Amino acid sequence: MMKIDIKKKKILVGTVFLISLLLIGSIFVKGAFQDNYSIEDYYVDEDTVWKYAVAHLAEFTAVDTPGLEDWEDAEVQQDPVTIYDIHEKKLFYTFTVTKDGKAIGEMEMAASKVLGCIMHRMILSEPLDRDSMKQKAIDIVKKEYPGWELRSTKPVCYSYPMEGVMLTLVKPETKEEKTVIIDTYTSMEVPLKEPKNAGDFGAWSLYDKIPAGERGKMVENWNGCVRNITT
Repeated sequence: MMKIDIKKKKILVGTVFLISLLLIGSIFVKGAFQDNYSIEDYYVDEDTVWKYAVAHLAEFTAVDTPGLEDWEDAEVQQDPVTIYDIHEKKLFYTFTVTKDGKAIGEMEMAASKVLGCIMHRMILSEPLDRDSMKQKAIDIVKKEYPGWELRSTKPVCYSYPMEGVMLTLVKPETKEEKTVIIDTYTSMEVPLKEPKNAGDFGAWSLYDKIPAGERGKMVENWNGCVRNITT
Protein backbone atom coordinates (compact mmCIF):
# COMPACT_ATOMS: atom_id res chain seq x y z
CA MET A 1 0.00 0.00 0.00
CA MET A 2 2.84 2.37 0.84
CA LYS A 3 4.46 1.92 -2.62
CA ILE A 4 1.17 2.65 -4.35
CA ASP A 5 0.75 5.83 -2.31
CA ILE A 6 4.30 6.93 -3.15
CA LYS A 7 3.73 6.37 -6.86
CA LYS A 8 0.49 8.32 -6.74
CA LYS A 9 2.23 11.16 -4.95
CA LYS A 10 5.04 11.15 -7.52
CA ILE A 11 2.54 11.25 -10.37
CA LEU A 12 0.58 14.04 -8.68
CA VAL A 13 3.71 16.11 -7.97
CA GLY A 14 5.00 15.57 -11.51
CA THR A 15 1.68 16.63 -13.01
CA VAL A 16 1.47 19.76 -10.85
CA PHE A 17 5.09 20.65 -11.73
CA LEU A 18 4.39 20.26 -15.46
CA ILE A 19 1.25 22.39 -15.27
CA SER A 20 3.18 25.06 -13.35
CA LEU A 21 5.87 25.16 -16.03
CA LEU A 22 3.24 25.52 -18.74
CA LEU A 23 1.52 28.35 -16.86
CA ILE A 24 4.79 30.18 -16.24
CA GLY A 25 5.76 29.74 -19.88
CA SER A 26 2.44 31.13 -21.07
CA ILE A 27 2.83 34.14 -18.76
CA PHE A 28 6.31 34.86 -20.16
CA VAL A 29 5.13 34.52 -23.76
CA LYS A 30 2.09 36.71 -23.11
CA GLY A 31 4.20 39.30 -21.32
CA ALA A 32 6.75 39.38 -24.12
CA PHE A 33 4.01 39.94 -26.67
CA GLN A 34 2.38 42.69 -24.63
CA ASP A 35 5.71 44.46 -24.09
CA ASN A 36 6.44 44.57 -27.82
CA TYR A 37 3.85 47.17 -28.87
CA SER A 38 4.88 47.04 -32.48
CA ILE A 39 3.73 50.02 -34.53
CA GLU A 40 2.12 47.82 -37.17
CA ASP A 41 0.24 45.73 -34.59
CA TYR A 42 -1.49 48.90 -33.43
CA TYR A 43 -2.43 50.37 -36.79
CA VAL A 44 -6.00 51.70 -36.91
CA ASP A 45 -8.03 51.38 -40.13
CA GLU A 46 -9.02 54.46 -42.13
CA ASP A 47 -12.78 54.11 -41.62
CA THR A 48 -12.45 53.96 -37.84
CA VAL A 49 -10.17 57.00 -37.77
CA TRP A 50 -12.53 58.90 -40.07
CA LYS A 51 -15.34 58.42 -37.53
CA TYR A 52 -13.09 59.83 -34.80
CA ALA A 53 -12.21 62.81 -37.01
CA VAL A 54 -15.91 63.52 -37.53
CA ALA A 55 -16.49 63.32 -33.78
CA HIS A 56 -13.57 65.67 -33.05
CA LEU A 57 -14.79 68.22 -35.59
CA ALA A 58 -18.32 68.17 -34.16
CA GLU A 59 -16.95 68.63 -30.63
CA PHE A 60 -14.67 71.54 -31.51
CA THR A 61 -17.22 73.46 -33.58
CA ALA A 62 -19.93 72.95 -30.93
CA VAL A 63 -17.89 74.85 -28.32
CA ASP A 64 -16.80 77.67 -30.66
CA THR A 65 -13.12 76.79 -30.64
CA PRO A 66 -11.06 79.89 -31.59
CA GLY A 67 -9.92 79.72 -35.21
CA LEU A 68 -12.68 77.31 -36.24
CA GLU A 69 -15.49 79.86 -36.59
CA ASP A 70 -15.63 79.22 -40.36
CA TRP A 71 -15.64 75.45 -39.87
CA GLU A 72 -19.22 75.25 -38.64
CA ASP A 73 -21.21 72.84 -40.85
CA ALA A 74 -17.95 71.65 -42.41
CA GLU A 75 -17.55 67.98 -43.34
CA VAL A 76 -14.68 65.52 -43.06
CA GLN A 77 -14.17 63.68 -46.33
CA GLN A 78 -13.26 60.01 -46.47
CA ASP A 79 -10.35 58.54 -48.45
CA PRO A 80 -7.49 60.29 -46.61
CA VAL A 81 -3.92 60.72 -47.76
CA THR A 82 -1.67 58.29 -45.86
CA ILE A 83 1.51 59.97 -44.66
CA TYR A 84 4.47 57.69 -43.89
CA ASP A 85 7.51 58.07 -41.69
CA ILE A 86 11.05 57.72 -43.05
CA HIS A 87 10.96 53.95 -42.37
CA GLU A 88 7.83 53.57 -44.57
CA LYS A 89 5.54 52.98 -41.61
CA LYS A 90 2.09 54.59 -41.63
CA LEU A 91 2.21 57.74 -39.52
CA PHE A 92 -0.89 59.84 -40.23
CA TYR A 93 -4.16 59.78 -42.13
CA THR A 94 -4.73 63.32 -43.42
CA PHE A 95 -8.42 63.99 -44.05
CA THR A 96 -9.65 66.87 -46.19
CA VAL A 97 -12.25 69.15 -44.57
CA THR A 98 -14.77 70.79 -46.90
CA LYS A 99 -17.51 73.38 -46.62
CA ASP A 100 -20.03 74.14 -49.36
CA GLY A 101 -18.06 71.82 -51.63
CA LYS A 102 -14.74 73.66 -51.16
CA ALA A 103 -11.67 72.29 -49.36
CA ILE A 104 -10.89 74.56 -46.40
CA GLY A 105 -8.43 72.55 -44.34
CA GLU A 106 -7.19 69.18 -43.15
CA MET A 107 -7.24 67.00 -40.05
CA GLU A 108 -4.08 65.05 -39.24
CA MET A 109 -5.02 61.82 -37.45
CA ALA A 110 -2.77 59.11 -36.00
CA ALA A 111 -2.46 55.91 -38.04
CA SER A 112 -1.13 53.90 -35.06
CA LYS A 113 -2.17 53.89 -31.41
CA VAL A 114 1.53 54.05 -30.52
CA LEU A 115 1.43 57.81 -31.23
CA GLY A 116 -0.66 58.23 -28.09
CA CYS A 117 -3.41 60.58 -29.28
CA ILE A 118 -5.99 60.37 -32.04
CA MET A 119 -5.70 63.82 -33.56
CA HIS A 120 -2.41 65.66 -34.01
CA ARG A 121 -3.30 68.80 -35.94
CA MET A 122 -6.12 70.75 -37.52
CA ILE A 123 -4.65 72.55 -40.52
CA LEU A 124 -6.57 75.77 -41.22
CA SER A 125 -5.48 76.23 -44.82
CA GLU A 126 -6.27 74.64 -48.16
CA PRO A 127 -4.82 71.13 -48.60
CA LEU A 128 -1.47 70.68 -50.28
CA ASP A 129 -1.45 69.77 -53.97
CA ARG A 130 0.31 66.47 -53.33
CA ASP A 131 -0.07 65.25 -56.92
CA SER A 132 1.93 68.23 -58.18
CA MET A 133 4.43 67.73 -55.36
CA LYS A 134 4.94 64.12 -56.39
CA GLN A 135 5.44 64.94 -60.06
CA LYS A 136 7.96 67.67 -59.25
CA ALA A 137 9.91 65.27 -57.03
CA ILE A 138 9.92 62.65 -59.81
CA ASP A 139 11.26 65.22 -62.29
CA ILE A 140 14.03 66.17 -59.86
CA VAL A 141 15.30 62.63 -59.27
CA LYS A 142 15.17 61.80 -62.99
CA LYS A 143 17.54 64.72 -63.57
CA GLU A 144 19.77 64.14 -60.53
CA TYR A 145 19.98 60.33 -60.70
CA PRO A 146 20.38 59.21 -64.32
CA GLY A 147 20.53 55.45 -64.71
CA TRP A 148 18.21 54.87 -61.76
CA GLU A 149 14.61 53.71 -62.16
CA LEU A 150 11.72 54.85 -59.99
CA ARG A 151 10.20 52.04 -57.93
CA SER A 152 7.76 53.87 -55.64
CA THR A 153 6.73 57.23 -54.18
CA LYS A 154 5.11 58.02 -50.83
CA PRO A 155 4.10 61.18 -48.97
CA VAL A 156 6.46 61.38 -45.99
CA CYS A 157 6.71 63.34 -42.76
CA TYR A 158 10.49 63.45 -42.51
CA SER A 159 10.96 65.94 -39.66
CA TYR A 160 7.69 66.71 -37.90
CA PRO A 161 5.77 68.62 -39.11
CA MET A 162 7.76 68.93 -42.35
CA GLU A 163 6.36 66.97 -45.27
CA GLY A 164 7.91 65.79 -48.52
CA VAL A 165 7.95 63.04 -51.10
CA MET A 166 9.92 59.85 -50.44
CA LEU A 167 11.09 58.09 -53.59
CA THR A 168 12.64 54.64 -53.85
CA LEU A 169 15.04 54.24 -56.78
CA VAL A 170 16.68 51.09 -58.10
CA LYS A 171 19.59 50.41 -60.47
CA PRO A 172 18.41 47.75 -62.96
CA GLU A 173 21.89 46.22 -63.42
CA THR A 174 22.74 45.69 -59.76
CA LYS A 175 19.30 45.89 -58.07
CA GLU A 176 20.83 48.45 -55.69
CA GLU A 177 18.19 50.59 -54.00
CA LYS A 178 18.34 54.22 -52.93
CA THR A 179 15.88 56.35 -50.95
CA VAL A 180 15.54 60.04 -51.76
CA ILE A 181 13.35 62.58 -49.93
CA ILE A 182 12.41 65.85 -51.62
CA ASP A 183 11.08 68.65 -49.41
CA THR A 184 7.60 69.94 -50.28
CA TYR A 185 8.25 73.66 -50.14
CA THR A 186 11.91 74.07 -51.14
CA SER A 187 12.17 71.11 -53.59
CA MET A 188 15.54 70.40 -51.99
CA GLU A 189 16.85 66.92 -51.29
CA VAL A 190 16.74 66.12 -47.57
CA PRO A 191 19.85 64.57 -45.93
CA LEU A 192 18.93 61.10 -44.67
CA LYS A 193 20.32 61.65 -41.19
CA GLU A 194 18.99 63.19 -38.00
CA PRO A 195 19.98 66.85 -37.63
CA LYS A 196 22.49 67.61 -34.88
CA ASN A 197 20.87 70.89 -33.92
CA ALA A 198 17.27 72.07 -33.77
CA GLY A 199 16.31 73.74 -37.02
CA ASP A 200 18.95 71.94 -39.10
CA PHE A 201 17.92 70.12 -42.28
CA GLY A 202 17.60 66.35 -41.79
CA ALA A 203 15.30 63.36 -41.43
CA TRP A 204 13.90 61.60 -38.37
CA SER A 205 10.76 59.71 -37.36
CA LEU A 206 8.25 60.51 -34.63
CA TYR A 207 8.14 56.79 -33.84
CA ASP A 208 11.88 56.80 -33.06
CA LYS A 209 11.24 59.42 -30.38
CA ILE A 210 8.95 57.08 -28.42
CA PRO A 211 11.01 54.74 -26.17
CA ALA A 212 9.95 51.09 -26.38
CA GLY A 213 9.15 51.13 -22.67
CA GLU A 214 6.72 54.02 -23.13
CA ARG A 215 4.68 52.51 -25.96
CA GLY A 216 2.26 50.75 -23.64
CA LYS A 217 1.42 54.05 -21.96
CA MET A 218 0.96 55.69 -25.35
CA VAL A 219 -1.50 53.00 -26.43
CA GLU A 220 -3.44 53.38 -23.18
CA ASN A 221 -3.54 57.14 -23.68
CA TRP A 222 -4.93 56.61 -27.20
CA ASN A 223 -7.61 54.29 -25.83
CA GLY A 224 -8.47 56.94 -23.23
CA CYS A 225 -8.90 59.53 -25.98
CA VAL A 226 -11.33 57.21 -27.75
CA ARG A 227 -13.36 56.78 -24.57
CA ASN A 228 -13.55 60.55 -24.15
CA ILE A 229 -15.01 61.19 -27.60
CA THR A 230 -17.35 58.20 -27.68
CA THR A 231 -19.02 58.65 -24.28
